[in-house]
Amino acid sequence: MKLAFKFCWLILLLPFSLLAQDTLRFTPAVGYQTFKVREPVLRMKPGQVLISETMMGPYYTKEGGAWPGEVGPIYIEGATPQDQLVVKLLRVRPNRDLAPAAISGNFGGLASDVRVRLLNPPVPNERFLWQLDRKRNLGILDLKRSSVPRIEAPLAPMLGRLAVAPRGEESYTGLWPGYFGGNMDAPEIREGVTVYLPIFHEGAYFYFGDGHALQGHGEIAGTGLEATMDVTLQIDLIKNKPIDWPRLEDDDFIMVAGSARPLIDAFRLAHVEVIEWLETEYGFDRWEAYQVLSQVGTSSVSNIVDPQYTVVAKFPKKYLPQPEAHSLFGEPLYALAIPAEQRAKLDSNLVKAQADYQQNPKDPERLIWLGRRLAYLWRYREAIEVFSKGIALHPKSYKLLRHRGHRYITVREFDKAIADLEKAAKLIRNVPDETEPDGAPNQYNIPTSTSHSNVWYHLGLAYYLKGDFENALRGFLECMKFSKNDDMICATSDWLYMIYRRLGRAAEAQKVLDSIHENMNILENHAYHKRLLMYKGLISPDSLLDTKNASDLDIATQGYGVGNWYFYNGETEKAKEIFARVRKGKYWAAFGYIAAEADLQWGR
Repeated sequence: MKLAFKFCWLILLLPFSLLAQDTLRFTPAVGYQTFKVREPVLRMKPGQVLISETMMGPYYTKEGGAWPGEVGPIYIEGATPQDQLVVKLLRVRPNRDLAPAAISGNFGGLASDVRVRLLNPPVPNERFLWQLDRKRNLGILDLKRSSVPRIEAPLAPMLGRLAVAPRGEESYTGLWPGYFGGNMDAPEIREGVTVYLPIFHEGAYFYFGDGHALQGHGEIAGTGLEATMDVTLQIDLIKNKPIDWPRLEDDDFIMVAGSARPLIDAFRLAHVEVIEWLETEYGFDRWEAYQVLSQVGTSSVSNIVDPQYTVVAKFPKKYLPQPEAHSLFGEPLYALAIPAEQRAKLDSNLVKAQADYQQNPKDPERLIWLGRRLAYLWRYREAIEVFSKGIALHPKSYKLLRHRGHRYITVREFDKAIADLEKAAKLIRNVPDETEPDGAPNQYNIPTSTSHSNVWYHLGLAYYLKGDFENALRGFLECMKFSKNDDMICATSDWLYMIYRRLGRAAEAQKVLDSIHENMNILENHAYHKRLLMYKGLISPDSLLDTKNASDLDIATQGYGVGNWYFYNGETEKAKEIFARVRKGKYWAAFGYIAAEADLQWGR
């Protein structure tokens, strides 16, 4: 199961499938000494694989030889500052049989400099030449002055430098690590690891280099076994999910590399970013994440010699939850943390639903409520399993089909949702309409939706998310026939307006607004009502949503409608900016979030 999950994640992570990849072979002719924006040496598309090598130069062949610089920059097509650059290290292997290393009196963890007092005898300048036995994967050093005549150590090839161009017109020499990556010298950046880098310019301007056949944590002498490398990298993007610091992932850990001086600042940066990652993407409460990280996490010092020190903070993946869904971009989506008081109530409701189900496990209503109670806790896969069990027992239950269809929408399985909801629509055709009880009631405890309206609403939504606006229109026009109160009129009208605008039928969209006014009796669908008033010109987008200061929940609730308003009025880039802000939030089960995700993924 674990291997299957990892394989699925590898395939689904990236919007540009491995199946469609092509491979580029590139032999670098020039290396650069700084990380900055400059004329690219190569252009790549997301999903492509690069077979190349690090720069060769006198540094590797003679004492005092010049450093050859890094490979790059490589321009990544489609990369924007709203994205993450994904670098999968498929192969990192030394391509020479010798690797120099050194100790120095003015560089290294035990050397003195303007910041550090000398705590030991002065360090001499000495160059060591390690043999690389590539067949046995060993680094070999003959020791001339020690009781042990020879050291043979297993090689662990790595890349010391992976970087993007830093912010604005900033330029950093190759020795610097930082928020842009750079000279992190992290032994974790090895074959089989995925590195996620923030992006600060269109195209990212990616660099790589500084191979070490072996390096201890801290790089305390200032060098590893310096070796040129044959490398194979896969480049991709995670769209509309910006990050602040380099992230790493292997089979066992998620990691963040923080770089700063003093060392405590690098340590704090790395760990704060891991906690942020756990909170925003894995559903941890921030302070519970802090507590768990402090007990099961590990950290390593990557370098204590560069202009900034680097610490890698690690969280074991075995403590991460399984994803409830995958986004349309392939990213895993996890259950959110629920405030304690609300969680206690939801847990209590689930316990009651489980007890009711145990008394009569074949009763369709008990199956429905068990599934609904699970879904309110973000346990969507379990909810779908319960609904599926019920459908196997009651294949003509439009109620079970309606609820499973809803949750298939949540987990982005739109075709399955459409199949369930189309079947439910046929089964319910001659059934009298009835109010559907709420599992999460409004403050008045008055349900506003019905069995018919819910079937057609969710069917129309599923088609909308697929980009099938004609069938979406059919669904919401049917839904309107069963929308008998102001809440449902607003909910249905909002989607009808958006569908007509997407179909280019502006006059019909405007007609939808005829029945909308400020004094409607709204019990719960205030967001829909306000958006319709905005479409009608009675309130401004800025008053509806402060995009700079809005919370994630506000963005998830109002962002999609406001983004669409800009889209309809020709401000496409502003719309995309808001959709990206929606996707940056954590309320991924909201319909507006899913719709924004669909528009961004499919370029609608």
